[in-house]
This record gives sequence, structure tokens and C-alpha cells, in this order.
Amino acid sequence: MITDKTVFILGAGASKPYGFPTAAELRRNIIYKFSDMFKRSLADHNAIDLSKIDLRKDFEKLISTFRYSSTKSIDLFLSRNKQFYEIGKRIITYLIANFEINSKFREDIEYPQFDWYMYLYDLLTDKISKTENLEALFKQNKVSFITFNYDRS
Repeated sequence: MITDKTVFILGAGASKPYGFPTAAELRRNIIYKFSDMFKRSLADHNAIDLSKIDLRKDFEKLISTFRYSSTKSIDLFLSRNKQFYEIGKRIITYLIANFEINSKFREDIEYPQFDWYMYLYDLLTDKISKTENLEALFKQNKVSFITFNYDRS
């Protein structure tokens, strides 16, 4: 049980142990992998004619501008370049959804000693020995979360 008021502030690194990218890794994926992933995805849907997709130009413009901006996170880049905000959200959503498909949890992660979700859950439930009144006991934890993540956290 966590009885002291505690706020967890989560960034991209919080989900790294589970197969999600850090901010720097997400940047590299946007710059070096997204275009090919998107093209393959569209090609898999044979009914779509790639030459008629205007989004590709928008994606490529964002990627090129982001690459040469030297801005280390896509969030900061989008806050500074509002013209790319909507298309940037689409790229982030696409990539994070792909990471979600391949993500791991609990015993399946590569380094179980970094499973801080399990560790936190143990702290939150360590005084709970019976399932009766589980919700009431769990609510006695004094924790809050602020997350800047796009993933499951």
C-alpha cells in the first residue's frame, strides 16, 4: 500500500521494458522506418492505388522537416510546427499501434527485473490479503499518474 501522496510522471521511457520506444527511438522510427511501413501497409490493401494518396506527400514533408529540425522529440516538434500536428498524430498512432501489437508484458519481457508495473502493483496490493472489499482497500492507495505516453500506461 502506498500511503504517502505520490505522483508518478511517466514519459516514453516508462514503457521501454515492454517493447515501446523511447522518444529518441520513436524519432528514428519516424525518420527511417515509417514511410516503408506505411507503403507496405497500403500495398497490403490491394484496392488502394498508392498514386492517389495525397497523405504520402504530407507524411514525407513532415518526416523531412522533422529530420532536419534536430528536434529530439516528435511532441516538441509538433508543438513548434502546428501545420504538421494532425498528420503527426496519425504517424504516432500508426507506429505506437505497431509497437503495441509486438509489445510484451510480465514474464514475457526481455528483462523481467525492469518490470516496474509488476513492482508497483505489488506495492499497491501488499496489504490486501482477501478479495472481499478489494476495491475499497485498493482505493486507500494515495497515488496519481500524469502520463505523456501514447501507449498503454
